[in-house]
Amino acid sequence: MKLTCPKHELLERVNLASKAVSGKTALKILECLLIIVDESGMYRLIGNDLAIGIETAPTQAERFEPGGVALDARLFSEIIRRAPEGNITITTDEKNAAVIRAGRYESRVPGSPADDFPFLTEVPKTSGYAVPSGALRDMIRRTIFSVATDDLKPVMTGELIEIADGSVRLVSVDGFRISVAQAPREPDGYRETTVIPAKTLSEVAKIIGGDDETVTVYFSDKHALFELGGCVVVTRLLEGEFLKYENLFTGDYKTLVTADRGELLDAVDRAGVIGKDAKKHPVLLSISDRSMVITSRAEMGDSRDEIDVEIDGAPIDIAFNPRFITEPLKVIDGERVTLSFQTPLTPCVIRGEADEMNKYLVLPLRV
Repeated sequence: MKLTCPKHELLERVNLASKAVSGKTALKILECLLIIVDESGMYRLIGNDLAIGIETAPTQAERFEPGGVALDARLFSEIIRRAPEGNITITTDEKNAAVIRAGRYESRVPGSPADDFPFLTEVPKTSGYAVPSGALRDMIRRTIFSVATDDLKPVMTGELIEIADGSVRLVSVDGFRISVAQAPREPDGYRETTVIPAKTLSEVAKIIGGDDETVTVYFSDKHALFELGGCVVVTRLLEGEFLKYENLFTGDYKTLVTADRGELLDAVDRAGVIGKDAKKHPVLLSISDRSMVITSRAEMGDSRDEIDVEIDGAPIDIAFNPRFITEPLKVIDGERVTLSFQTPLTPCVIRGEADEMNKYLVLPLRV
């Protein structure tokens, strides 16, 4: 194999494919990047940890000989990043040793046969769903923070995607809160409900370029394929029963509070500084008489803040992990938000005042 291409072009593709490379694994080949040059001189890079795989868009080499090689991703990435600017040439011999040259710099590294590397799982493109890239990235941004981080319930380490006539929706649950973001779509009869790993969605959001692009998603029984900007991302789907969340968002409330989003965010954020352990030192919201008093108390000290709010209903005192309040407030659009409460021990629902598409449910803490 021989490949000559500009450094900046190759480094961009190395960084992209490396997002799917395993850190430490018993299969050393999964710590590699696969480089393939076809008969027409188009080259592509592939990273694959078997849960997620990324293949870069085919790119024309300046000079080439067809072939392929798998190189240690970390080492190869560092070599390319530190190489002199200009063109880089990679050649391999019959033992898959690779020589990397740039200007007067030269490095030799061992490689593995391309056939040893696991190619991406085939996902039939019989039918797919096209979504504006900006809308998909926005939905991921609004929900990714409330995905479970432990493996006790693997299905909760992903997000539910629901595609139906009229909307596409992402839902995340971590056992203490629920985030729901959706975007409108034209009815066309296409429907899909499945769970995508959060890691995959996080990487897709990073890969997405401009808001005017389109991401097409294809599904099989166990995998999903994302096409975006010529790049391909293939991921396993998560199995298990996702939480039946719809009925938890009721329109009933005993107290409805409307507040300035920025003021509430800043006040809760300041209160959260006092306690390092949110379970032991929650933030208390005391709502009455057109005001909300935000307090926190811990061994290191205490804090008190107050903001003006509009109240519909009965006064209430309720405590929360401050991060569970600030994280949705950071991604809600608009200047004002509503918080609806039933009792001090039942969930709070947070929305943008004029936003019917996105909503957040947060469990309170007992004090």
